[in-house]
Amino acid sequence: MKSPKPVILDFYADWCGPCKQLGPLLEKRYSDADGKWIFAKCNIDEFKELAQAMGIQSIPFVVLINEGQIVDSFSGLLPEKQLDEFVQKAADLTSH
Repeated sequence: MKSPKPVILDFYADWCGPCKQLGPLLEKRYSDADGKWIFAKCNIDEFKELAQAMGIQSIPFVVLINEGQIVDSFSGLLPEKQLDEFVQKAADLTSH
């Protein structure tokens, strides 16, 4: 995945409770980011091959991609402070 901006990619499923909690939290932070990074979502039930290729074993699973490389990732639902720190990494990559 090549993009001119950092990408936060959220792997989720419609049946996943923690995914339903995390999604709106990421969407809110994206709307506040002033276009510094890109937010994308991938439903693992619709894109099984991609989820398998990424080695995803639990969801939600979120990756930060910059210049085609995975820079950071997390699995599960993070406390908001840690989520803010993760999102800040994407914003910081934009300024480089």
